[in-house]
Amino acid sequence: MLQKLIRACVQQRLPVLAVVIGIAAFGVSAYLDTAIEAFPDVTNMQVNVIAQMPGQAPEEIERQVTIPLERALNGTPGMIQMRSESLFGLALVWLTF
Repeated sequence: MLQKLIRACVQQRLPVLAVVIGIAAFGVSAYLDTAIEAFPDVTNMQVNVIAQMPGQAPEEIERQVTIPLERALNGTPGMIQMRSESLFGLALVWLTF
């Protein structure tokens, strides 16, 4: 099998050379188009979920808004951390990916 491939490549030099030059040109083009950053962004991706329920105490916000939000977002693919905070009339949930 390998001998047949080598024999075909030797017998058909020009088409093989054209394919190799095409692949090399594509590789050089891809290399030159690659963006290079001096200081790449290595921070984690973070999503903030903010829910309002005006006039409610933090305990009510946690029971009615924050805990259901946490349960709904708990199985998010790629999530490594979830934090939440309940304030007067406001629920905050932070998801880190």
